[in-house]
Amino acid sequence: MRKRGWILLLATLPIWVYAVFGCWHYEQSKHIGGNWYFEDMPLPLTLHGAVWVLFVLTLVAFVVLLFDSISWFRGRHDRKNQTN
Repeated sequence: MRKRGWILLLATLPIWVYAVFGCWHYEQSKHIGGNWYFEDMPLPLTLHGAVWVLFVLTLVAFVVLLFDSISWFRGRHDRKNQTN
């Protein structure tokens, strides 16, 4: 079985860390003290872009992993059913 899907999933880990930490830090920075809270602050563009890239890369990694798994199972099945 090829390892392309797993490599792509591992490549998304730094983006996951950036997005989770960035969103957490962004939510903390919206509190200015007491009961004051900024609701209308838009998400920063870098964080918004990181979330979109993360979504697309994770989706691509799962699709590649699925196709590699299917081809691996079909190859195993074809080798078993060969008659010489």
